[in-house]
Amino acid sequence: RDSMRRRKEDNNRRITPQEPRPLTRARRRSAPWSTRLCVVVALSATTRAAAECAASATPERAATEPRLPTMFVDLGANYGSSIDRAVEKGIIADAKATEVYAFEPNPKFEEPLTELLELHGFGFWKLVPNPAYVRSEETVFYVDDRPTVYSKHAGKSLKYDAPGSSLFDRSHAETRPVEAHALRVCTIRFADWLDANVPEGQRVVVKMDIEGAEFDVLEDLLHSQTIGKIDTLYIEWHGIKIRPDLCCKRASGTGPTRCGPTCPLEKALMTAIAERGVHVYIWDE
Repeated sequence: RDSMRRRKEDNNRRITPQEPRPLTRARRRSAPWSTRLCVVVALSATTRAAAECAASATPERAATEPRLPTMFVDLGANYGSSIDRAVEKGIIADAKATEVYAFEPNPKFEEPLTELLELHGFGFWKLVPNPAYVRSEETVFYVDDRPTVYSKHAGKSLKYDAPGSSLFDRSHAETRPVEAHALRVCTIRFADWLDANVPEGQRVVVKMDIEGAEFDVLEDLLHSQTIGKIDTLYIEWHGIKIRPDLCCKRASGTGPTRCGPTCPLEKALMTAIAERGVHVYIWDE
């Protein structure tokens, strides 16, 4: 009889509705599934973008491809005027024996730059649609919105009337503000790109006109010792115009920034680069 009574009590206990289990502190604070899913998707997209940007610094040519004696790297190629000048001045002495890599993230220059690269008949050339910088990552690139005026010049090159775009927002600059729209791009750590693409014994010439990013890139090349892969460097400085934070001093309080005729950091970097055995010159078009 006692056994039957216990069995009946057990059955009643099984079918009695259970009281809702109170949420623990951790469960009460958990985000809804929809929110957690959005976070996962966002993190996946960020990770994917980072991986894609990191892949931008991988070799441009297969290891089995024969390499040419000279490499000319144009950082900030615009529509190609600097490549024209390098040929005219003999900096690129033999087009057929030269690999040319033109870094230009502004999409409006893709067509004229491609036309010019094909025209010169280089042994190998490639348009790299990424800004050179100190990290390979997704970031904002400020594209100058002022109209570009093209005209044929000597039947082969294009002249234009517009300043360069930049990784730095100049819309609120104290001097020469530039209206620009933001474009999402993958930067390339130039030190990594040189490591991946310069074979032993190749002569490397770099022209650097990257609208204020030159300070960071050069310091990274010096710190990583990758500067030694470059034989000759031509550089256009933008310290006073774009990087007064590095080159100028602000008057007391909120007064205007005061700049000297030259940026002391430019001279210091040129000295450090020359001490590493690199021939360094001012590029001035």
